[in-house]
Amino acid sequence: MDEYVAPQQLESAAAGGQTAAAYQLGIMLADAEPDQARRWLEQAAEGGHPAAAYQLGILLAAYEPEAAREWLERAARSGQGVAAFQLGLMLVDTEPDQARHWLEQAADGGHVGAAYQLGVMLADSDPDQARHWLELAARGGASRR
Repeated sequence: MDEYVAPQQLESAAAGGQTAAAYQLGIMLADAEPDQARRWLEQAAEGGHPAAAYQLGILLAAYEPEAAREWLERAARSGQGVAAFQLGLMLVDTEPDQARHWLEQAADGGHVGAAYQLGVMLADSDPDQARHWLELAARGGASRR
């Protein structure tokens, strides 16, 4: 079976409401046509595709941080650990309590970078917790606290 799907077929499927097709089309267009990518990723994300919500958050982060945050939160609440990690990084300097919440969610899900970031973030304020997270990161994964 041929794995390649022509962009026209994807667009037809996406226009017909298939969220997976809209997501794939958004990914394909992200670098060359970001406005079109946004359109398709929004359609997929609004249709319940968590990876599309994450990709949309990443696409918007540089020039629409509030919209990016909303999409990243939606993706993180849907279990996208990488979205929780990105959201935590986004909030570290401005909302440290929220950053910690999202980083812990990502680290508890096995995101090594989130565990490391928590260790760095907590080094001065809570050395015991910092050590816990840094040791977890050094072991290459997270486990329940």
